[in-house]
Amino acid sequence: MEEIQVTVVDSQEVVSLFVQTSDVSVLSVNSQTGVVTLDPDDLDDTATTNKFTTSANLTKLGFVSVTQAVNLDTMESKIEANVIKVTDEVSTASTGTVLSLTNKEGVLYNMSSANAATTYTTSGTTLNAYARVLINAASEPTVTGGTKITGSDFVISTDMYMTVWYNGTAVQFWFEEI
Repeated sequence: MEEIQVTVVDSQEVVSLFVQTSDVSVLSVNSQTGVVTLDPDDLDDTATTNKFTTSANLTKLGFVSVTQAVNLDTMESKIEANVIKVTDEVSTASTGTVLSLTNKEGVLYNMSSANAATTYTTSGTTLNAYARVLINAASEPTVTGGTKITGSDFVISTDMYMTVWYNGTAVQFWFEEI
């Protein structure tokens, strides 16, 4: 036990106050007893509104920059719903002569082996959608219902890209020498 004396001196009288203290152990803090030292690892935040986070999560948050309110859960589900669409459409394995004009990111055809066909058709009409085909043909290919862009020369028996694009009113195509 420790005794503390406090003395207040006034110009007319002296007042003394004695306080006795005693060492008393903590009865219980967060289910611990005795001399207790708490750190964040001792605390459980399951039932609290404000949660703890890890150093790794803080680093991830440091890379986030948002200029307006965004619902990340909604964004994540929308992205997940469209992953299949993008991976199905943008592919180097697509082959054939019916070219899809439904993807603004483009659909790639015959990228591993040039197509020798000379007649192509299209499906779909999404604004700014395009298809690109690796070609190598003995004569200039055509696209049914499409208009060839002037100045776009085809070279016989040469690896080229043929790009077919829907501009909102018409299907257009052109050739690019590689």
